[in-house]
Amino acid sequence: MVENVLKKTPIAQRFVKQLIKVNDQACYFTFYQWEFNQILKSIPKERSEEFTTDVFSKNPYAESIYRRIVDLPLFSSEAEQVALRMSVISSVEHMLEPV
Repeated sequence: MVENVLKKTPIAQRFVKQLIKVNDQACYFTFYQWEFNQILKSIPKERSEEFTTDVFSKNPYAESIYRRIVDLPLFSSEAEQVALRMSVISSVEHMLEPV
């Protein structure tokens, strides 16, 4: 019965579109996280105490993050969670904006 009510409102379509965007973001971050973990696995353990600037010297952003390689998996996971939360918050804020 709720579905019938939502189908009649313009909010339903906007809400579904935002949910699709959030889902796409979640899928992207899951994909990205897996790829990044593969890169980290390929780094020799002897380099785990080195910093991002040494291991990823060609990456222009390595200096701005400046973390030890051993800390990156946890940091990456936490960053992914923040990004996912921001996607959800953004979609909710978009839905709450007046039409």
